[in-house]
Amino acid sequence: MITVITATHNHAPFLRGAIDSVRAQTFQDWEHLVIDDGSTDATPEILAGLCLEESRSAHPRLRMIRTANQGFQAALNLGLAEARGDLVAFLDSDDEY
Repeated sequence: MITVITATHNHAPFLRGAIDSVRAQTFQDWEHLVIDDGSTDATPEILAGLCLEESRSAHPRLRMIRTANQGFQAALNLGLAEARGDLVAFLDSDDEY
């Protein structure tokens, strides 16, 4: 399994595109771990809605962890600690692949 880690802080306008780009991949053995580093915009609400969508499916793969703002590197380190996959990939919250 591959864990895709996305650390985000106040990137609500871009977040759905980044998450959708992971969902669109043809490889199917993955999880997407999004670390919300204390966002003050709509990021928490967007993630909660997307996680709810995922929980209704047969294979929920999107996980969200919300933390107090500690900085990008701390958020990535938390993601690494929480990753369940054998391999890890990083995706910025404003990128789409």
